Amino acid sequence: MKTLLVFISVLYLVHSFSLEVKNEALQLLEAENTVNEEQRACIQRGQSCKSDCDCCADNWDQCNFWGTCVAGTASDCFDKKKNCKVKPKKCVVAGQNKRNQG
Repeated sequence: MKTLLVFISVLYLVHSFSLEVKNEALQLLEAENTVNEEQRACIQRGQSCKSDCDCCADNWDQCNFWGTCVAGTASDCFDKKKNCKVKPKKCVVAGQNKRNQG
């Protein structure tokens, strides 16, 4: 009987330790994700950028040749939907030509 009690205690100890390790790993991943989110802050038009994904303040914005966020096209919006972490909400607007709706 005592051996059974010791065996169950050891199992519980191992189980609780493994849960603690998993929780620590999840907390580290969440902290890393928040750091990445802070680094991916959206850049407004007229400010300097490195890629189209940086210009996410408006759905159609793009980063031009000189590294500045400017107004783009629906095509830029669809490209950002495919390639960027911060996805545009809506690439099609009412009254838009049917050929340009992706």
